[in-house]
Amino acid sequence: MAKSTGILAKEEDLLLGVARTIGSTLGTVVSKVNSVTKAAEPGTRRRARKNVRKKKTASASRPSRPKRSRKRS
Repeated sequence: MAKSTGILAKEEDLLLGVARTIGSTLGTVVSKVNSVTKAAEPGTRRRARKNVRKKKTASASRPSRPKRSRKRS
């Protein structure tokens, strides 16, 4: 029975090692996700600008049509 206890101890050690490796990997992933999430918080984003319409003025690229002075018959 002492022999089977030694095998179980080795298997438990192996399983504990695997669990620690998985846990540390998950911990690394979680910390990276948290750092990215904190960097993209809504307070750090730029606010949208309001659309303000400019008054229409005579454009230099498009000349206006001359007004008609006579009425058509």
